[in-house]
Amino acid sequence: MDGGGDTEGRRVQAAAYEAFFQATWDLPWVAGAYWWKWFPQHERSGGDGDDGFTPQNKPAQKIMADWYLRTHLAETLDSEQMLHGE
Repeated sequence: MDGGGDTEGRRVQAAAYEAFFQATWDLPWVAGAYWWKWFPQHERSGGDGDDGFTPQNKPAQKIMADWYLRTHLAETLDSEQMLHGE
């Protein structure tokens, strides 16, 4: 699926990423994913007018960040609870 430079393409790309995370997040056999077209020059990749596959600087990137932040927060909370004996 192309992320698209248009609003509809970006909406569809973000919805597809959200669906992926919802469908796979709690599956024990899913240990990660390879995200196609992630470029090292982040600030110059994706964004307005980009019609490529990259989620960079598009709404799909926020979907990814929100889901991965959940893991970080859960691990941080677990560590804090262990430190305080909760």
